[in-house]
Amino acid sequence: MFSRALAGVLAPLVVLSAEQGRAPSELEEVLRQADKSRQEYVSAFRDLIGVETRVTELLNKNGTAEKQRTVVSDFLVYRSRFQTDDVTECRITREVDGKTARNPTDEAMKLFQKLAKANTASEENQALREQNAKHVLRFLIWGLTTYPVPWVRQHLRPGFDFTVGHEDLAGRDAIVLGYQSKELGRATTYTTLFRRFKNPRSDWRGRVWMDSRDWHIRRWVEDLTVVDDDITSPGVLLHKEIEYEPSPLGGNLPARILTSNFDKSAQTLKPVTRITFTYGGFKRFDVMTATEFKKAGGE
Repeated sequence: MFSRALAGVLAPLVVLSAEQGRAPSELEEVLRQADKSRQEYVSAFRDLIGVETRVTELLNKNGTAEKQRTVVSDFLVYRSRFQTDDVTECRITREVDGKTARNPTDEAMKLFQKLAKANTASEENQALREQNAKHVLRFLIWGLTTYPVPWVRQHLRPGFDFTVGHEDLAGRDAIVLGYQSKELGRATTYTTLFRRFKNPRSDWRGRVWMDSRDWHIRRWVEDLTVVDDDITSPGVLLHKEIEYEPSPLGGNLPARILTSNFDKSAQTLKPVTRITFTYGGFKRFDVMTATEFKKAGGE
């Protein structure tokens, strides 16, 4: 399963790039529209609540699931009190493996009271991290829904090579923007993933599908690859696939996310965790103010 999925992601994208004769202005227009679409998505995604189902599978050396956990949560997008442009995922547990969790309302109140007492953005972020870590099996990953395709932002573009093409996606024309880091860099993100590596260097590569009629993001696939002193050809360390669907709230919202992470075994990379997130029932949600939470806590 993994070999077939990754072969499709890592296969060369047969398109023309600016360097191959495509007019630079056309590529620049695609990048501009992609960044605009990304910004519209981030704006539309603020202050949402929905239902998330997260299925985590721990894989053995053959890539077969040996342990599984299913967590159903109320999923909300929390806007920072300290950095109003910053939003973060947050989860309040409903069920774990089919069993009702302890009083989700109490859990939510305790979290928001803790957030109200935070004196810095760092304290706020730590409270959210602890909440998102509840009922996690081995690997914590969060933030995949809030800021898609960051590399199309103008100040980050110089670090990437881009390609543009067209594909049919579910019967509709999609513009496909491919990208890859221009060079391997020191591993500075997802640092726990690199714990077994000697002198790791990593890069990002992926593709994003946008509807040719409205530029809304429909699909995003990305890999974090790594080389080190033992593994000299880039191998996939973290694989992400995100599918988006139209929403009455505006634009497209995430419907399904698949992540696969790998670990070093001798001189190879083997899959160790697969996590599938599915979403539904998004609606607007107004978070109480800190004053209201403190008042509630004192009564």
